[in-house]
Amino acid sequence: MTNKPVGEVFEIDGKWYVIVDQGKKTPSRAERLHPQPTNLSEEYIHNDGTYHVCANLRCPNLVPQSKNPGVTRIYCNRRCGLHVIGRKHDAKRGGGRVLLRDPMGRLYAIVLRRSYSQQKARERFYEHLDGLLERCPEANEASNFHCPGRFNPNCYSLATWSRYHQGGPWPNVCLIYATLKDHYKLAYHADRARTPERDYTIGRGEHWRWKDENAILPLYEGIARP
Repeated sequence: MTNKPVGEVFEIDGKWYVIVDQGKKTPSRAERLHPQPTNLSEEYIHNDGTYHVCANLRCPNLVPQSKNPGVTRIYCNRRCGLHVIGRKHDAKRGGGRVLLRDPMGRLYAIVLRRSYSQQKARERFYEHLDGLLERCPEANEASNFHCPGRFNPNCYSLATWSRYHQGGPWPNVCLIYATLKDHYKLAYHADRARTPERDYTIGRGEHWRWKDENAILPLYEGIARP
């Protein structure tokens, strides 16, 4: 079965299957179509008189008709569309991460793809926070060599930290932590059809930067940040 091309639909013993892509590390496999294209309700019969398989090559679902006249629906649900967008971003950027530092050696901008899946966004956030794949590049002695976000979860600036935490050492802030936390927040609310603002970071082109850059990373007079 797996010798068939991805997306091909076929029938065996009255049951219909489609070949789905499982990524580069895992071979493609056959999964049962859902719902089965026998005795389908009108919801799944499109204007061309046929049923359509989800355009997400990793999904075996059929696509319901669009509720908007004149707009062709290609994904079975919104989540599948977001998964495809996320994979396209990964391919374009190579899935990598770029860190940019200012003249004082401080991290002021990053290229870090946004995960549109709530589960994936949460996983990436905690992978960084817990140091599961690599140690946070902002880890330092004051943060016990963990990501500073563990001790400074609200991304307080040095001035705010000093005001709220008399006597305690400032653990610093982490732009990677803040960006991933904002990514997770947006993915969580997107699943609930809400679009809140980011708390700590803003996008400038491909880069994510601090919302309140001057407070988080103050510069001496005469020094300019790119």
